[in-house]
Amino acid sequence: MHYPSGKLHTPRAIVVERLLDRVNVFPSVVHGDWGFWNTWSACSASCGSGLRSRDHACDSPWPSNNGHPCSGGSVAYEMCSDYQCKLIHILVNYNYDATQIH
Repeated sequence: MHYPSGKLHTPRAIVVERLLDRVNVFPSVVHGDWGFWNTWSACSASCGSGLRSRDHACDSPWPSNNGHPCSGGSVAYEMCSDYQCKLIHILVNYNYDATQIH
């Protein structure tokens, strides 16, 4: 049993403290932490530059008992592009004719 300094230790206070020691009346604070990232989404552009995204949840563990939520954003973005589309675009612009290849 522990007694905070500067407090009176009446018989009633001692009984209450013993009861609180037996029952977890004040559960531990649990701060949230990020879970694993989900896979990247498809690129927003089917031809040329676009964006793709992925997300993760603040669930490893979930914050509880007045714990802090995860800091930062739950979604990440990055540029993506279809390079094959760019090659076709260049070939069309230069009037490329595959039938002229010998």
